[in-house]
Amino acid sequence: MAGGEADSALGLEEEEESNMRHIIPISGKDSLCAALIQTTRQPDTNYEFLFCDVGAELPETYAWLEQVERQTGWTIQRIGKSLADVIAQRDILPSANRRFCTKECKIRPMEKFYGKGQTYVYYGLRADENRVGVRPSDTSTPIYPLIEAGIDLRGVWLILNRQNLLPPSFFWPSLYYRVCEFLGDSWTLINELPEWEQRMLFAGRTRSNCHFCFYQRQYEFTWLAEAHPDLFENAAWMERRTGRLQQSPFTWLSAGHVDNLVRNRRQQILDRRARDVVEMIRRRLNKGLFNDSFDTEIALTSCGLLCGK
Repeated sequence: MAGGEADSALGLEEEEESNMRHIIPISGKDSLCAALIQTTRQPDTNYEFLFCDVGAELPETYAWLEQVERQTGWTIQRIGKSLADVIAQRDILPSANRRFCTKECKIRPMEKFYGKGQTYVYYGLRADENRVGVRPSDTSTPIYPLIEAGIDLRGVWLILNRQNLLPPSFFWPSLYYRVCEFLGDSWTLINELPEWEQRMLFAGRTRSNCHFCFYQRQYEFTWLAEAHPDLFENAAWMERRTGRLQQSPFTWLSAGHVDNLVRNRRQQILDRRARDVVEMIRRRLNKGLFNDSFDTEIALTSCGLLCGK
């Protein structure tokens, strides 16, 4: 290639690179940690931060996002479509077999936000996760800062703790005291666990996304009824009203309507979760390793890298 042609080709590559957008979706602890790592590695890049808001997040999550903006100086753009509106239009609840919620309320608004230009998108996939990431397209190239840096679950918690940017703990007092009752005189075992492990064990939620997510467990809806009775009632109301046009009732959980479950089986659900936590604590202290299988399970049963990730 002649010198002039080489210079022209190089100039074209530089122009294309300068027009490349760098987008970081933030939805939870892993994606925030990925954002912190990436902006530290390449601080002079012009990043765009976004949060897919479907109008169903918990108050703690919105407060956390505002805290992140204050401390980092970032502007996190809110994009997304109202999930409540989509459910009303379809007259059906989303489920594992009908996951239109993420596609319609998050993915499509994101695709519109990306446009047709070339983009690098930075996702919060950890080094210890065995799951498939986002496939590259003609216009979008996925990048995984946590994998490149070798950062696992423990590393994410340590980094966010140092930055005072840990996600909401969703601490559940009823669960904590019930676990202490089951442990009896051994309740001091709890103090031997690192703070980040205690946060995960005594949380009333395993993910920070929609308060009526169909992937929630029974105990998570039980926590919601205690911590945010207004949001719980909204979730129960959506069950009661959805499906009337189709004359086919829908529920968030296969076990039945959430208001009936919490009203009739609250103590049973709480005790079951408390026993699970006790077993996790004992297994952790006996083996010397924290069993984070429930975190991995959450990742594999969530709606990709955009929900509570």
